[in-house]
Parts: sequence; C-alpha cells; structure tokens
Amino acid sequence: MKRACVVLIPVLLFLTISCSTNEEPSTQNIRNVTSQLCASASGVEGLYWDLSNGGNRGDIPGGVPTVAQVGGNFIHSGHPLLGFTYASGYSPVELRQDVPLLIGVNLLRNDDRGVWRYYLQTVNSATNATQVLQSEINRFLNFVGGNGQNLEVVCSNNGSGSQPGTGMQQTFASRMIRSQGFTGVFVVDVKVFPDLGFSFIATQVSFSPTADFETEILRTYLPVSWQLLFTDSGSRPDRDGDGVPDDLDRAPDDPTRW
Repeated sequence: MKRACVVLIPVLLFLTISCSTNEEPSTQNIRNVTSQLCASASGVEGLYWDLSNGGNRGDIPGGVPTVAQVGGNFIHSGHPLLGFTYASGYSPVELRQDVPLLIGVNLLRNDDRGVWRYYLQTVNSATNATQVLQSEINRFLNFVGGNGQNLEVVCSNNGSGSQPGTGMQQTFASRMIRSQGFTGVFVVDVKVFPDLGFSFIATQVSFSPTADFETEILRTYLPVSWQLLFTDSGSRPDRDGDGVPDDLDRAPDDPTRW
C-alpha cells in the first residue's frame, strides 16, 4: 500500500489545479470518480482518501479548496504560525500540553456531530502508527456509541515501516470507517527515535454523519488542510523531515525538535 508523507498534516495534497470559487463546492460532478488507492471508495470520499494517503489528484470540484462561508480564524496560542480560516458552523478548541509536548486543535461542528482534529505530539516511549490509530478509532466508537461488531472498514492502509534517517524509524497507518451512521477518516504518522527514547506523532481525524460527510470534506476539511500544507509558491519545505514545515518549525534542521 502507498504510504503518505507527513507535511504538517499527514496528508500530501499534491494537486495540479489552479482555479478557485467563491461558491459552496458541489459533489455532483464527481459522483462517478473512483479512488485510485481503494476500490471501495468513490466520489468525494474516494478523492479524499487518495489525498489523505499521498495520492496525486487534480479533480477537486471547484479547484483549489477554499472556505466559501468563513466562520472565523484560529491561531494557536503556543504556536502562532499554526493557524487557519475555518468554515461557518464550526468552532475551534485549542489542544496544548507542555510535558510531553502537544500542539493541535479540535475543530468541532456546532451541533457536536462533526470534527476535524489535528495534533503533533511527543511521547517518552516507542510506539507505532497502528497503536495510535486504534486509540483514535476507539475514541470515535465511544463518541458514536459503536463497537468493533458494528464497524465497517471501507479503506485501510498499513504503510510499511521505514528508516528515513539515521536513528529514526517511521510507520504510517490510515482507515476510513463507518459506524452508527457516521463516517470517519483517520491518518497517523509516527517517527520513533529509539536512541533518544521518544516518539513523534502526527495525527489527523475527520468525521461527521455519513449523510453529511462528502459536503463537510469539500466545505470544511479540505480547505483547512490546504491552508496548512500550501503557500502561494507551492508545498511548504520540511528539510529535517520531522513533519513540521520549516516556517512552523523552531528547529528546522533538527528532527528531534520543533
């Protein structure tokens, strides 16, 4: 399976489109689009899955994902360069912890039935992406009142482990699942530094009622991801490969600090 490259968010939206729109995006013109990476996903869901797993797609309806109806702006108090404009109907809740270090945000739908969550975290132990992913899925199931018996796995990607640098091990895992009338996409990238005794985790979660999920992808989840991943000049550089773009990284040449 294809393993995504984490660049701030563990999604590589490597697109070849340049147009934009001020209208709410429509799902109608890509109903028959199929995923290049998951035979069970199509339409907006298939497109979103491919983008979440490093696929190259240039057929986002409306072009570059933009927030058509702005609800506000989020700026992280401990990491001011982590910020974005978000859609109306949502409210951000900052995630912050100093020891062990965690920065992130929960973007919550105002009816408490949808979320886009992203966080970077260090833990003082070795872990892997599958373990973190399962923890996030368990949280999702607790939220929707589901369990392993009524969980449908639509798409799955267990990227093989790799060693992107000396003293570093990397794992990746993602799922698209449905349960109790909700659909969610979960993406986790973990870099472990065994000699230093800690792991660096990048996680993105998005879910809503299945009936709304395609609409929320287009109006909420993709526009936020785009803002964090790209500048006018292209994708943000990350020369130390720790998953944090250089312009957000306090130590851009040291993968053990950010």
